[in-house]
Amino acid sequence: MIGVITPLYNTESRIKYALDSVQKQKVACTHYIYDDASTDASKAIVNEYFGQRDLNHKISLYNGSVRSGQSNGRNTLIKLAIQDDCDLIAFLDADDMWDDDHLMEHVSFRAKAHDVTYTLPKLTDGIQEVFPWGIPAPKTFIGKQLENNNFIWTSGVVASAKCFIHNDFDSKLDSIEDWDMWYRLFKDGHSFAHINKKTFTYFVAPGGSAGQAGDKLQLLREKNKFKMKGLKLNIGCGADYKSKYINLDIKSTAGVRVDCPCDIRNIPYENNCIDEILVSHVLEYFDFQESTRVLAECCRVLKSGGKIQLEVHDFLALSKSFVNSDDNGKVQLYSQLFGCPWEDGLFHKFMFTENQLMANLSWAGFKGMKRIPPFSKQANIENQHLYLAMEAFK
Repeated sequence: MIGVITPLYNTESRIKYALDSVQKQKVACTHYIYDDASTDASKAIVNEYFGQRDLNHKISLYNGSVRSGQSNGRNTLIKLAIQDDCDLIAFLDADDMWDDDHLMEHVSFRAKAHDVTYTLPKLTDGIQEVFPWGIPAPKTFIGKQLENNNFIWTSGVVASAKCFIHNDFDSKLDSIEDWDMWYRLFKDGHSFAHINKKTFTYFVAPGGSAGQAGDKLQLLREKNKFKMKGLKLNIGCGADYKSKYINLDIKSTAGVRVDCPCDIRNIPYENNCIDEILVSHVLEYFDFQESTRVLAECCRVLKSGGKIQLEVHDFLALSKSFVNSDDNGKVQLYSQLFGCPWEDGLFHKFMFTENQLMANLSWAGFKGMKRIPPFSKQANIENQHLYLAMEAFK
């Protein structure tokens, strides 16, 4: 059984749409509503709804005597749903509405046994679809990004009831309490899955609070010890995990911690949403054409004016050093020239000079290229002349 959770406060113009959308669901559910001492006709509309029609799904209305906030309303209803043996909790804000197959999409997807699934909204001002905030949302779930911004819309979430046995929404953070909840569930090890479908409608009200955290944002960051400021990617991170970046690589392995396993030739973000990208000793593992495509992909996701910093081996400096070294010195330079050819996929396919790297960056759409000091862990005072680091801007 699914418990549908709706805190209600002064939404007389929209609550009927929410009620109707739950009744049209094709999956058994109970709609739990908590009226938070509304001063308009919201509660009367719900009560009238009981008497005017045969209901496909049960509605339970609970009344608060004084205004206590939507976190308290959600917490109260979740406890009631769990007492009624609901094994799934679905959220629907009183001014949103679901598509008819919203819950069915979640139930079908949940065969993969994720703790939390979420879909995408259709944002509307009541007349047409709108895009008011430009919230950067990854195409797959990346929990680390919750340190920077909330990309999970509450009315799109269905979660296992077990997620809330020891977790309440924080009433001190009303208006961003959902962001706090998703982050805590992620840190507690609950699995999330993004369903890439728009299955509910979010009404964008003039002066609404979405996207506006106010003073509570600092409280949220301090509570959860967020380290990220701005959306930054460390692409092809390998063993060089950076706490202030989202770390991308093909997969997590022993000694390699990855926030988002992916093929970096297809970065899972929309256009123009990333602030900064770090690419350290990655391009050498692609051939000439592939490396340019990787750079173009980086340019695609960067915001206008966004920065990329790269480091590769300096082919010209390595060649000179190789020629001038004795046999032992030449052997020590093999791995910098060729990578690790004894390991699958870890051999160098192309090497860069300064001019060539600048040209590739220009072809990919970057400008303002300039050489900078090497920044990787392997660069030190003795060998930094063998490395080529550069920054450029979109």
